[in-house]
Amino acid sequence: MADPKDVVGHMCGEDGCKPLTRDVAEGLFAAAKRSKAERAERMPDEQSAIRAMFDAYTRLKELGWHEATYAKKGVPLQLLEVGSTGIHEGYRDEFGFWINSHNDTWPSRPVLSRSPDEAAVKTPATKEPHVL
Repeated sequence: MADPKDVVGHMCGEDGCKPLTRDVAEGLFAAAKRSKAERAERMPDEQSAIRAMFDAYTRLKELGWHEATYAKKGVPLQLLEVGSTGIHEGYRDEFGFWINSHNDTWPSRPVLSRSPDEAAVKTPATKEPHVL
């Protein structure tokens, strides 16, 4: 158990909340600063960031993802949203897109989608199925 004087917050996840110690918090902030510096080096201006986003979008389409605006309604879907690194399980209905999470549904604004059946694709680099 962490010394209460060293606790500066809590980390919450699917397995509950745990005390966040000063050492862990400082490590997280240092990692965030390193990530920001690395992004700035890789993408120093808007145009380089736009090119990176376009390249990622194009590559995901090459890997079997489709523009979400054309997704079928009423069938299970895997969804990708800007600002998230997850592949979300959900569906589309007449009102929009929905993500299934923690026995609830949440509205979504996906950019790309695919059916779960399309999740196994052969990547040019490995020629092995990539299953999520």
